[in-house]
Amino acid sequence: MKKIALILAVVLLLAAALPVEALAAKTVAFGDYGKLQWTLDANGVLTVSGKGKMPDGKLSDDGPVWPVPGGWNKRWSDEITKVVIKKGVTSIGAYAFYGCESLESVKIPKSVKSIGAEAFNDCIRLTSVKIPEGVTKIGDWAFYECVALKELELPASVKSVGEGAFAACVGLADADGFVIYKDILFDYFGAGENVAIPEGVTAVGPGVFSGCGSLRTVTIPESVTSIGADAFYKCENLRGLVLPEGVKSVGEGAFGGCGGLADADGFVVVRGVLFHYCGPGGDAVIPEGVTRIGNDVFYNCKELTGVTFPEGLTRIGETAFWGCERLTGVTIPEGVTHIGPDAFSRCCRLRSVTLPASLKRIGEGAFWSCSSQLEIRYAGSKKQWKAVKRGEDAVPDDAKIHYNAK
Repeated sequence: MKKIALILAVVLLLAAALPVEALAAKTVAFGDYGKLQWTLDANGVLTVSGKGKMPDGKLSDDGPVWPVPGGWNKRWSDEITKVVIKKGVTSIGAYAFYGCESLESVKIPKSVKSIGAEAFNDCIRLTSVKIPEGVTKIGDWAFYECVALKELELPASVKSVGEGAFAACVGLADADGFVIYKDILFDYFGAGENVAIPEGVTAVGPGVFSGCGSLRTVTIPESVTSIGADAFYKCENLRGLVLPEGVKSVGEGAFGGCGGLADADGFVVVRGVLFHYCGPGGDAVIPEGVTRIGNDVFYNCKELTGVTFPEGLTRIGETAFWGCERLTGVTIPEGVTHIGPDAFSRCCRLRSVTLPASLKRIGEGAFWSCSSQLEIRYAGSKKQWKAVKRGEDAVPDDAKIHYNAK
């Protein structure tokens, strides 16, 4: 026993004499991140410590932009294999670990209350996440395209889950191909022609069935109250859709490109929104009851020569009539408040536009590249016209405007 004790003592003395680097992985990078501090070791372990919130990044045309020049985000993102967030950190910032493609695991303390938008977007090797009790909010697209993610624990404290938070997470799908958390359907990876959304689902997330060309029928349970943007976009063979009475919100483009839902004149109208047009062109008469024209509805419809808008219309969506080259005149009725960006862009023969006094906003490029002889007849006064918010190139500089037109 004395010999064993002596050997142990010698081993401990030798260990004490070794430099720290020999016992723990060497630190290869470090810095401040707002009020927080971070270190990255040679094994790819990123440790974030301190007290307070982690700063949010934001999205630009060139990708995410982070607010702290000394952060880990761009220079070291490919080296990070594990993230350890220490107690005291109260949030995970938006885009914090966006595109960390080598990241396999993350440890989140109970002090964290929120996970920001796209915080772990495209972390394709992340396999499991345990979100602790105390987290109340998970941002939009927070774990989008975490394709290897197979284990996820959400505590009861989570009250808000952003749109697309677990979209494209194929490893989280159940036996029927549904990815469902907190009663939200985030994605679908099945291949059936006839799909029944499970009972209890309250929201169908954005793009869930987008491009499912094989989908013919879908049963939506009474529990559903909202359908996200592009949820059924380009489901060209979808027919006979019945929306429950409880559905209060239908997102932009939810049924765009769903030609199988069109009426005899080629219009796809759901809950007062015109989502798609696949008619023959000519002079189109939009059905009564339509209050909004969605994005891209008549996009590049070269056969369209005229359009009659219904009373009660309030909005015309982005690129709704883009490239309708044979349109020569449009009369937009009183009650319309918004015309979206590029709504009539590249309508190169459009010479006469009548606009209502109710108009509040004209989006960027709405009448860009229309006829050089464009005349606008505006029902309001010059003072009212000046109050209309207009995006860049909304109306050509050389357009002739007539005020108080009837």
